[in-house]
Amino acid sequence: MNRIPSYLSKPPLAEVREYPPLGRNDTVLFNVHTLEARSIRADKAFIRDDEILDYEAWPALHDRNINGVFYGITSDGRHVIHQASKRGCVMTCALMLALDHRISVDQNTLLNATLTNEQTAIQYFQDLGVTTYFNEIVEIKKLEVLITENGAAMVGIGGEIGGHEIIVDYLSLRQNRAIIRDPYHGWSITISADSLNRRMLSEGAIPVLQISK
Repeated sequence: MNRIPSYLSKPPLAEVREYPPLGRNDTVLFNVHTLEARSIRADKAFIRDDEILDYEAWPALHDRNINGVFYGITSDGRHVIHQASKRGCVMTCALMLALDHRISVDQNTLLNATLTNEQTAIQYFQDLGVTTYFNEIVEIKKLEVLITENGAAMVGIGGEIGGHEIIVDYLSLRQNRAIIRDPYHGWSITISADSLNRRMLSEGAIPVLQISK
């Protein structure tokens, strides 16, 4: 597979940012006059272009396939999947972690992943015999500690598109850097820790799920 050799050779963000397709279980609005169906959830960008410091493994580069699930690989070997429905973020993140741990995945899990939550992901991993670590946190400092101890974490956050699930692979408050995998746009991006924290601000606890095989 051809790799992009440097940041400067990458296409502009506007050309590589993609949105989830309308999934088989998405709620739709149907126009009886045009016979067209569209999602009740309008496409909005998650994390602004000016907040993104680097990006890789966007959907056009997802040329690997296992059991019908197409994915890309980052320069450091992390797996990236573009969610197959407007509201399939949680299980898409679970499948990315599964691939990281050399656990096989299947297309049905991806295509049927609509409106699931962390408990669904926990049950998915437990059925596979995978140990899970679930925490609820109220500040980003705790997330940094958890990632240092247990590695990549599924994190439930908010932001421009409402409730959303991402994977946080790296977080350094001292360097003000975070590397995340966002299933909504199907890429891995580097942003500031401040940008991540703004989307973690919530009246309730932030769910964090990690696994160990």
